[in-house]
Amino acid sequence: MTLIVNIGGVILGVILVIPIIILTVCTFFLAGILMIPLGWFITTLVRFTTIAIVEENLGIIDAVKRAWDLLIKNLGNVAIMFLILGIGGALVGLFLAIPIFVSLLPLIINITIDGYEAAYTGLTLTAILFGVALPLVIVLGGALKAYLLSAWTLTYREIAAETPFDPEVISLPKEKKEKS
Repeated sequence: MTLIVNIGGVILGVILVIPIIILTVCTFFLAGILMIPLGWFITTLVRFTTIAIVEENLGIIDAVKRAWDLLIKNLGNVAIMFLILGIGGALVGLFLAIPIFVSLLPLIINITIDGYEAAYTGLTLTAILFGVALPLVIVLGGALKAYLLSAWTLTYREIAAETPFDPEVISLPKEKKEKS
């Protein structure tokens, strides 16, 4: 599902890039700022669709309908969770990126003090520090991503438990029909 959305997003982005730039510049960047919540909404819709496919054994179309239904009916709760997880995840992500920035310091210091001619020592030390920091950042970043996706899954489960299927919109999977 994520791959389909990403490919569709790239195609749509290529088609709409010029009109979006013109609209943004003509509205003094107000249109660009207003597109941020739209991006957040689409990101959450894709997450919920993916979770609906796995959790409720739905097809893609029914999963999109279910995710849309849950988002629209629980927009306030989802927005609060998006702010908590989005801002928290971004802050932790920035904190996790500190070792990568620190690994660049020897090169920056060497270039500042000695100039570009003697940058090999700083470059070597930077490469070593980067090689040590990168696996650490990858592992911790993966743990952060797993935590955030788990939190979204729990949010989905909580909201889905409170919001029953709408039989006019979504056809129940076989397992759910047998239980009801």
